[in-house]
Amino acid sequence: MPRRLELQGDELDGNYMVTEGSQLFGRGEEGIFRFCCRLSEDSGKAYGRVFEEEDRLYIAPLHSFQILVRDGEGGCRSILLKPCEVTLSAFADSIRVGDFLFLIPQTYPYLVRMDFRTEELHYVEVPESFFGVDNDGNPSTRGYCLFRNFLLFSSVNDPQILAVDVNHLERQTVLPGEDLQAGGYTFLTIDLRKEAVWMLSADDTFVCRWNPENGEYRRFDCSKEEIGLFDCGFVIPGKIRPFSSMVDTKKGLLLAPAKGDCFFLLSKEDRKFHVWAPPFPMPPKPRSGYMRSPFLGILFRQQEA
Repeated sequence: MPRRLELQGDELDGNYMVTEGSQLFGRGEEGIFRFCCRLSEDSGKAYGRVFEEEDRLYIAPLHSFQILVRDGEGGCRSILLKPCEVTLSAFADSIRVGDFLFLIPQTYPYLVRMDFRTEELHYVEVPESFFGVDNDGNPSTRGYCLFRNFLLFSSVNDPQILAVDVNHLERQTVLPGEDLQAGGYTFLTIDLRKEAVWMLSADDTFVCRWNPENGEYRRFDCSKEEIGLFDCGFVIPGKIRPFSSMVDTKKGLLLAPAKGDCFFLLSKEDRKFHVWAPPFPMPPKPRSGYMRSPFLGILFRQQEA
């Protein structure tokens, strides 16, 4: 089984966003988002990211089987996808890589690539362990990221990583590390230098740093006693899941809590975990039983200007 990848950017658009109720908003010159139109009668969020290409907007689906195309005059048309039996949570996200748009599947059985130049669609069948559902029919949480010219996907049940070449759509599974350990990863992110991938354990309290080019793999453990517990009202039987997300910073790897009760920083100086205090108060328990989050915190990387 290969442990190395022969590798080569990513690009995300942020001038438009879709909110609940499938409402499209656009950013004005003053930086304020203003309502444009409603894309669907769906009361939820049927569409996700919006990508600009010349005078057109390509709107990627979440709970739909079509890519919407909106022109500069307000006209709208659809690019239909292969139908399947999935009804909800078909796609988890979408990402632009050069001239290609990728639809990241949640329960849809294919990774979909669309060429912005021709609007041609290609489908890559993916193993069910990477894009399946749990015993209750709920979509499995897994991570993905772009590393060089590969899209990398993790599974919560399998330590192997699925790598798909964005140009040739060739796929391979890669085993980070030397041992086939139990469990997989819930979150992947690129390090600050874009030289390695950070992977968050699905079943325990450790994170791993993996260099896909040379196979270097290192594990960092944070003890359960250090993490503490937070009653978020959302329990995964047999799973610890202390962290929800992470981002690499100049000071180290910052991890946001899920079932844990505080943020942690894996310091670059001593490679140890330290409690990190955010610039806002942390609630000791959920403030609302109506709109309850499955985790205490989450991190987003602010795009550089």
